[in-house]
Amino acid sequence: MELDSDLSLKRLINILAHEMVHVKQFATGELIDNPSGKTVKWQGKRMTMRDDDGYWTLPWEIEAYGRQPGLYARFRRDTGI
Repeated sequence: MELDSDLSLKRLINILAHEMVHVKQFATGELIDNPSGKTVKWQGKRMTMRDDDGYWTLPWEIEAYGRQPGLYARFRRDTGI
């Protein structure tokens, strides 16, 4: 992962929080990529990745964006930054 050092600290931490949700999804086996890039497994269910699938409707993105604000808030609370 590469992060743009020109971004604000708030934006960097939010991006990192979002991506760490994806790390959790892969580490627990909730999300499994198929090397072909055409399908994934999400929570044991095979999903076909079609061009008309909306990024914002992908369940793993919904989870990542949904958890991002809370993870950012916890980071702020725990670090005082």
